[in-house]
Amino acid sequence: MPSTERRARLWVEVARGHLQRGDRTAALHVMEIAHKIGEETVAYTPSARTVAAELWRTAPRALRPAAGQLAEKVGIRAAV
Repeated sequence: MPSTERRARLWVEVARGHLQRGDRTAALHVMEIAHKIGEETVAYTPSARTVAAELWRTAPRALRPAAGQLAEKVGIRAAV
């Protein structure tokens, strides 16, 4: 897929699917892929911001640091 924005949005949708199934580990991993592909797309797409915020709020203890870093990169979290 040639468009960076389309590839990033595709990975965001995959992450949303994982999150809906309750697989937060996979959702976080896929969101990190989406962010690497298109930082601006993830930062300014409402569905991507929603996934990042949900991961930050509900991540298991082992994933909290990574979920927090993703949230900061996306602009969700100012300070803890």
